[in-house]
Amino acid sequence: MGKLYRVIPNLYHTKVPDNLQFGYETKELFRDALRRLLDRFACRTGECIDERNGFLRLRFHDTPGGRPDEAWMPMCLIRDTGEVMPEPDEPDEQDELIREIDEAMGFE
Repeated sequence: MGKLYRVIPNLYHTKVPDNLQFGYETKELFRDALRRLLDRFACRTGECIDERNGFLRLRFHDTPGGRPDEAWMPMCLIRDTGEVMPEPDEPDEQDELIREIDEAMGFE
């Protein structure tokens, strides 16, 4: 399973990289984009499922409804927790029933 990363709460205690490196013309535009990510994902812990060009794709399992959120996060906004995602438990009859209902309704 993937390593876990926690999204930082704000930009105050982090070094923001150069805006041109990420394709933003001004520092203000880049900081606004980072703030929008933090507005949605601040202080949440996600599982790393992919990595590309200095970004990690994190899957957040703490969403209501059982469908995890996923987002590409720049390294400057996340910190390694030093933990890995635990293995899931064996599915019981209730989980199998929910899976069958989801499949029948077209949710999978």
